[in-house]
Amino acid sequence: MTEKIRLAILGATGMAGREALLHQQYLSSINNQYAEITCVTASQRSAGKKLGEVFNIKENNLKENYSFWNSSNCPEDLKDLTIDETDPGIIADKADYAISALGSDIAKEIEPELIKRGVHIFSNSSFYRWDPKVPLLIPEVNYQNIKMVEDQEANGSIVCNPNCTTAGYVPIINALEKLGHPINDIDLTTFQALSGKGDDINNPKYVKNAIGDVRDDWTKDGENKEEWKSSCEPQKILGKVKTREEIDEEIESLKKEGTSKKTLPIYTQTARVPTPNGHLEKLTINFKEEVSVNKLKDELKSFSLPEEVVSLPTTPEKLFIVLDRMPNLKDDLYKEKGMAVVVGDIKQHTPKKISLWTLTHNLRRGATWAGRQGLELYLKIYNNFTFNN
Repeated sequence: MTEKIRLAILGATGMAGREALLHQQYLSSINNQYAEITCVTASQRSAGKKLGEVFNIKENNLKENYSFWNSSNCPEDLKDLTIDETDPGIIADKADYAISALGSDIAKEIEPELIKRGVHIFSNSSFYRWDPKVPLLIPEVNYQNIKMVEDQEANGSIVCNPNCTTAGYVPIINALEKLGHPINDIDLTTFQALSGKGDDINNPKYVKNAIGDVRDDWTKDGENKEEWKSSCEPQKILGKVKTREEIDEEIESLKKEGTSKKTLPIYTQTARVPTPNGHLEKLTINFKEEVSVNKLKDELKSFSLPEEVVSLPTTPEKLFIVLDRMPNLKDDLYKEKGMAVVVGDIKQHTPKKISLWTLTHNLRRGATWAGRQGLELYLKIYNNFTFNN
């Protein structure tokens, strides 16, 4: 293996940041570690404290507020790291690469400064996702887009992973079209875990409203940005459009004329459900041609990944786990260490219409484990990295 890189975890004590630390532990456990974590950042109130102290306090608070929560512990070899402020100068001095689990309001201030200073960022933030020079990456789907970084004209670079809902179902849409099943449109309904909200769920008012309820957790001033992301981000990932302006034009065309020239129409409604991790998504897919459920099942079971991503440590051995039943959190969430797309209960309604469920781990495939997979792809393409098999 090539010499280890210096890696920062930005927002390391938040929900997705803590999962990034667990991923570091996982890579060490499989003897495929290629990074040393040399910097961890958090808010000013956590700066100067030991990472393990803040990590465990937050996990214990979750357990106290939600009896069904399975708390994690900070990895032993990271717990004594001192938390730094989220300061670009400090970060760039300590690390050459960063996994960013920052909120968008902070990311838009910090990430541009880090890029100027030569840091290569793999971000879970939505701030840069619609920049036409920034890859919106799901390696199994559009690994070739990593080369967009060559157009960024900066000392560092940035790669984004998509919204957790998008990451959960786009791989199967991409696979179906690659297998020769063109799609007319999709109805999508999501059932999203509490952890997708981040540590805001520890607020007592939130706890009271969340337990025992299924609800809209996003709409503000009449707009649901989660539904917008879930419908629109796939269009960039799948190569239908490149810019925010293009997608806005296509949405208006759909609303006024009922047609879209470029995009795959995806009609989305989202719901938050009181479970810790795992996004369950229901898709009703209208195809342009007749399909067979049995054939689709066989094709998905044998679907092969691009050779460019097979050797990456975070890539699952099987992308799709196909079940006859509906996926469930207790049995299926951690298949392929949480990096699989579990597909189940595929039903035929008409010759051209099927429905199915997908289940994915929103903090792994939907957040910082996916960001780390993007980093691995970058290292392989641009640093000629080799990983242990």
